[in-house]
Amino acid sequence: MEPSTLLARTQVAALDGIRPLIELLASEDAKVLTGAGSALFNLCLDSSFAAAVRQLGALPKLQSLMDHADLSVVASVTGVLMNCCASSESCRDDLADKGLLAQVLALLTRSEMTGTQKDLAIAALAGDEVLAAALGLLNNLLLHSGSARRLRSLGGLSQLMRLLKTRAFSASEAILEDAASSLLRVVQEDEAASAALFEMGAMPKLVELVESVNEELQVRVAGLLANCCAQVAAAREALHALGTARKLLPLLSSGNEEVQEAGAMAIQQISLLPAAAREVRLHGGVTLLVELMASLDPRVQFCAVSATMNLAVSDPKSAAAIREADGLRPLVYFLTTASAETATSAALTIEACARNESNKTLLREMGAIEVTLVRVRGRGRGKG
Repeated sequence: MEPSTLLARTQVAALDGIRPLIELLASEDAKVLTGAGSALFNLCLDSSFAAAVRQLGALPKLQSLMDHADLSVVASVTGVLMNCCASSESCRDDLADKGLLAQVLALLTRSEMTGTQKDLAIAALAGDEVLAAALGLLNNLLLHSGSARRLRSLGGLSQLMRLLKTRAFSASEAILEDAASSLLRVVQEDEAASAALFEMGAMPKLVELVESVNEELQVRVAGLLANCCAQVAAAREALHALGTARKLLPLLSSGNEEVQEAGAMAIQQISLLPAAAREVRLHGGVTLLVELMASLDPRVQFCAVSATMNLAVSDPKSAAAIREADGLRPLVYFLTTASAETATSAALTIEACARNESNKTLLREMGAIEVTLVRVRGRGRGKG
């Protein structure tokens, strides 16, 4: 069977299978709505069913049900939209155009208020379910670049930081993960968002969270710190004062490659500040980064080399520490075996290390000087 034929049949099957559930969304019975939403939630993990929801014109109905008086209904339909946004770019685009971002932010506020009603246990639990679904929806909606750029102007940064600070009256780690992930997606699209986070005093909380044992949260928060350092020079000073470089180092020893990569990226950026680079060296960071160069993951290798490069540029004593950790050998190896970006970072690191006479002698013996000169010709000296 031709792939196009199989796709067409899959789409028809999705339409036929999902139509009765869509019709149930017109019910006035909250239990019926919740049940239909639960079924659609599972189906819309598949992009063909998400496309069928869109084709049958059900997205506006689902969006309107987000304002339903019954929080169980709200949580259910919000979860459906969350999966539609995750699995279908077309759904995401349509919902963004229909103002879903502002509606989700309003729902976050509503669910926070409900979650504070501790004397009403059922309402508080429902509020947490809505909050989790709303954050999941927001996180997926922010894959739409226009929505990510618009969030700051709608006051979404302060809402997300408030959730991180208060844990939103919930023990759910998914809430923290989605809040941090949403912030990361915003700062990656909107450079002014990093400055706004810095100005609202977000750095101490982010540094606290990077020490979490939750690896997903570590990845997101380290990414936030890296972006803030890259985009706001004053953030480097503030983060250094909070001892951030030292607190990032344990991430390099994680068994999770995503955590290693995120930690190295954050160290790379904060090490543009000489005082922070010295802190990394004094707390054993050079050895950890050299060890990370042996990773089989190309992205981890690149981030480890790039962080080492900024250490060597910002802190002259790191050049000797790199040699003592036997870091020159892998750097020379990368010149001819690694990807272009890793080889270039290795060359720039070697150039900075060669300012140390002992390093220069050893590098000459390795035959690295000529290859390095070719790589660094026309390149900058530090990596931001």
